[in-house]
Amino acid sequence: MLWFFYDTTIRVSGSLYVTSNTFWTEINDLLSAILEWTRSDDSNVKGMGTKMKTKFDKYWGNVDRMNKIIFFAVVLDPREKFMTMEVSFCDIYGENEGTELFERVKMSLYDIFKE
Repeated sequence: MLWFFYDTTIRVSGSLYVTSNTFWTEINDLLSAILEWTRSDDSNVKGMGTKMKTKFDKYWGNVDRMNKIIFFAVVLDPREKFMTMEVSFCDIYGENEGTELFERVKMSLYDIFKE
């Protein structure tokens, strides 16, 4: 079970290749695994998943505290674009908050281009 977190850590912390464009996808995959654990029938796995979700929310629960460059890299990746960002925000933060957060990130990127 923990191999997933080990592999994700290795991919995200790589220094010999570019990781910024895949970072948000890795975060989404990590959240999916944690949420799966929180729904487990095994009480040990469920407890561990709940603790991990609390930790996840501490670092990734508030988009305003995150470095927006992570999001810009996703949007500028030709495989992802804005659509992926909007869908993933809505999946993680809910439809209303996700759409609002997406619009803020999008406006921040537009502001940088205007500069």
